[in-house]
Amino acid sequence: MSQTPHSNTKNKLEWTIFGLSCLLITGVVGALVWLGLNTEDGPAELEITLSKPVAENGRVIVPVLVKNSGRGVASNVQVVIIAHSGGTERQAEFSLDFVPRSSTRKGTVSFSGSQLPNELRWEVIGYSER
Repeated sequence: MSQTPHSNTKNKLEWTIFGLSCLLITGVVGALVWLGLNTEDGPAELEITLSKPVAENGRVIVPVLVKNSGRGVASNVQVVIIAHSGGTERQAEFSLDFVPRSSTRKGTVSFSGSQLPNELRWEVIGYSER
């Protein structure tokens, strides 16, 4: 009996999949290198969005969204929310550990009492750059 020796050649489907895999890997590595080289550093730009306050269980709760649209990373972010209602001013604050660039973080502040504020203001007291 004679047997034919096995050939080490690949068929067209195997070569096609190999070529597509190489192109995909090269594209991903190239994109990562390009992004790494072309990302500029800069300061963090923090934007605050306050949601509608809600009176609940004898407290006024205000959801807060912090967005970093800058190029830098902010850590230890200190945010103060000031509520004006009926001639009085109340203040609450919270902190966020880390706000990366192009990201958002959520927080909540609450004020005692059930009177909804007429006006809400916010202020970023400070943050650390990384």
